[in-house]
Amino acid sequence: MSSSIPRPSVPPNYPPFPTRRFRDLPTVLPSFNSYPVLPSPPRPLDFVPGYNVTTHIIPASYPRHSFLEPRRYPQLKPVPFIPPPPEAKRERQAWATDTATKLRGKRATLLQLRTENRDSEVLNDPPQSPVPVLWNVVNRYARIGAPKEKRGIGITVVIAHANGFHKETWEPTIKHLISLCGRRSSGIHIDEIWAIDAANHGDSALLNEKHFGDVFDWIDNAQDVLNFVENFIPEGPFVAPRDPLPVHLERVSSGCSSRRHESGFHDRNVVGLGHSLGGCAIAGTACANPNIFHSITLVDPIILPESTYRAEQNVIAALLRRQSWSSREEAKALFLRNPFFNVWVPEVLDLYVQYALTDISPSEGGGVRLKMNGFQEAVCFADEQAARETYQLLGGLDEKVKIKWIMARSSSNERVVELTQAMVWRRPVNSANVQVNSGHLIVQEAPLELAKEAVYSWQVMYAEKADPVWARI
Repeated sequence: MSSSIPRPSVPPNYPPFPTRRFRDLPTVLPSFNSYPVLPSPPRPLDFVPGYNVTTHIIPASYPRHSFLEPRRYPQLKPVPFIPPPPEAKRERQAWATDTATKLRGKRATLLQLRTENRDSEVLNDPPQSPVPVLWNVVNRYARIGAPKEKRGIGITVVIAHANGFHKETWEPTIKHLISLCGRRSSGIHIDEIWAIDAANHGDSALLNEKHFGDVFDWIDNAQDVLNFVENFIPEGPFVAPRDPLPVHLERVSSGCSSRRHESGFHDRNVVGLGHSLGGCAIAGTACANPNIFHSITLVDPIILPESTYRAEQNVIAALLRRQSWSSREEAKALFLRNPFFNVWVPEVLDLYVQYALTDISPSEGGGVRLKMNGFQEAVCFADEQAARETYQLLGGLDEKVKIKWIMARSSSNERVVELTQAMVWRRPVNSANVQVNSGHLIVQEAPLELAKEAVYSWQVMYAEKADPVWARI
């Protein structure tokens, strides 16, 4: 059974935290010598009846805080990634603890230096020397015909995943979303869903890995979502495709991009849906441009009133992750013996084995490895700045943007309960929250319950005479 999180009896009183504004997205990107090809084999078009899936590439937002901030302070030396061999367990644990301390320390120093130099907003000036252009790989799940019945309105959903995952991890949830919205009495239907690989995750990581460093600023992840929504969702109302869109999505016209930036969409109903790191990105996008999303659904997002003890533990665990296996079969067998993985629904684990891993060439020894290595996962966990900034900004998010919080089951840790209460009640107007019977990895553990709650929220917003999904399932 689900429940809701009560409003705190005493209003939270966390100290203010300095926030940055998003960089202005340039209207013209640097010229490219070549465009990348899809790094993974193409998929069959058929996804579920009535919907196709295609994969695309777009240039990520440019330039990036992850590159510019460290460059601004050259006294901060790079943190190396040179792990001891797996069999040296004691040395590996000591190395992971030391590396986690260095990564967290570098982020803390960057924050301190930024705060001391706030009067010199260099990050919003043009970069003085070239910085790399990164790429985002996105999946499009698009309706290929008219809805079964002429009813309700269509919705475009933009999805962002958690740290350490990939866009395909959402596919069980996506199937449930399509099914629930496809019922006769739902009052709404899904036109299309876009799922984005963060720049150092999944297929995006394979395109960008030569440019990675020891800083991943979450604000870049949110800017990538904003960049995609403002500049790359196809222009005009949704039209069921006769043919797939090109692999490299075309940027919309500058006039269309400007209209979206200034007043949102007039020909689509766009909603944001994000989990954990992705929830912070969706919320940050809405705060940067409250005209973009009609509603945002935040699934146990990492949005923090203050720093948390769990970050250090997560960094160490990521650094100690195994990186490669002899085959996907070996990887899956070992995952099934691991309590972290064996609580996932089977389809999610199968998708992880298929899409979180990539083949190692025979010349390099063969087998499979993670698309996103453990060091990059640790680098993501080391950053709490944008998570704290997003908490501050949510308090001023325009009340027209509906917020639905879908949270994990209650924690036994009193501080976690306090932080969660403060988060989901940060902007109480036009907001609702629910707890489902799952741990933090709701997308992996409870995709059906997640889909029910998301669809119910959209029905309340869009469908005049909808039959709520909870009444029918």
